[in-house]
Amino acid sequence: MILNIEEIVKCVSGNLLIKGTYCEFNKISIDTRTINGEDIFLAISGENFDGNKYIFDAIKEGVKLCIIDKDYFSYKEFELYDVSVVLVDSTLDALKKLAIYVRSKLDIDLIAVTGSVGKTTTKDLIYDFLSSNYKVYKNFGNFNNHLGMPISLINIDDDAEIGVFEVGMNNLGEIDYLVNILRPHIGVITNIGVSHIEFLKTKENILKAKMEIVNYFNHNDILIVNYEDDLLKSINSSDFLINRVGFSKDCCDMYAVNEDVSLNGIKFDVLYNGEEEGVSLPLKGKHNILNSLIAFKLCEIFNIPMDVLRNKFNSLTPASMRQEIINYKNITIINDCYNASLNSMKSAIDILSLYKNEKVGIFGDMGEAGEFAEEYHREVSRYANEKIDKLIAVGKFRNEYCSNFKNKEKCFQFENLDELRNNIEQILNGNETILIKASRSAKFERVLDIIRDIF
Repeated sequence: MILNIEEIVKCVSGNLLIKGTYCEFNKISIDTRTINGEDIFLAISGENFDGNKYIFDAIKEGVKLCIIDKDYFSYKEFELYDVSVVLVDSTLDALKKLAIYVRSKLDIDLIAVTGSVGKTTTKDLIYDFLSSNYKVYKNFGNFNNHLGMPISLINIDDDAEIGVFEVGMNNLGEIDYLVNILRPHIGVITNIGVSHIEFLKTKENILKAKMEIVNYFNHNDILIVNYEDDLLKSINSSDFLINRVGFSKDCCDMYAVNEDVSLNGIKFDVLYNGEEEGVSLPLKGKHNILNSLIAFKLCEIFNIPMDVLRNKFNSLTPASMRQEIINYKNITIINDCYNASLNSMKSAIDILSLYKNEKVGIFGDMGEAGEFAEEYHREVSRYANEKIDKLIAVGKFRNEYCSNFKNKEKCFQFENLDELRNNIEQILNGNETILIKASRSAKFERVLDIIRDIF
């Protein structure tokens, strides 16, 4: 969306220190490493860095407008550049104000997606499916927090007809902050798991945090929920509309029956516009039937015919490091090391169990489990029995990962990835299917390099 310098200054309650010749701007960035010369540079500061110090890095990339909240500079330093500089009290507050202003000028449908597990996959499925008939915009990667989502909203494509935004949280109040800016008319909750239980203590509190997604709904707005989730199935309200998806013909607005889960993908019959339609998707795992049902429901809401929608089925691709299948020599690798929670670990183990050759799980620590961490890692150990052949545990909770694994001779523990590197050749033979999974902080993408170096 094109904004002129005057409305930007007014919107962010800023002081125009220097005015250049460029008057119109379209997108915004906080990262000088990837910034485009046409972007606005917003100097965000964190605990260990001060974005204000990078203003000249941005200017040297061609940026024509910088918004700062610390004035370290003399006017003489800018004489060589045609640039405008706006000083605000807080660049974080300026980001929020600018996003709210952009939202006020949009006249399109906005969808907010949250959940403990699967929100990125579901957001991508919604984007892919709706794109069969509309110009759709989505926030990319993990741009789902108090910085990423407002930036994504400000940078929305001018020709977008629908916007799909993932909203994340670690604690109460965080989704409220985001939807106060976004003001979606449709909300999606994929499930209520145990991610973030370290901070919120109970699943009921996690539900409360996720339900902030409806804080600004009116009677015509729609919440789509997974009816197979015990907490979500109990939601009722007269303040907004509720659509339920799942496997129950009696209780769901959209349901799947005759499910078939294999290495080739998922097949099922879906109730779509009153008819049961057979579909086949190149996605793995029963959990992705539920994720795709949410996308189907949105397509039904937006009146996309099934014959148009089918054109998208074979072009679906997983997000980076989310159940990406890598064939390396004689080894099949399921690369799912973007994140990990109890629910997502079980889903990934289910997929690994479908393979015929020797099945190996290389597991690292699951984060944000707090006082439940030991219990959840032991539960993964129990769940892996009879489903996988070897378990390799790396990290703080390696003992817990192996505690309930019955075949102790096939369970291996290492304190860190360097220990794994030194021993992996004695454990693997180069003909396995290997699931690599841990929370992002474990940096388990390094396991891929270890396997490639050794075999």
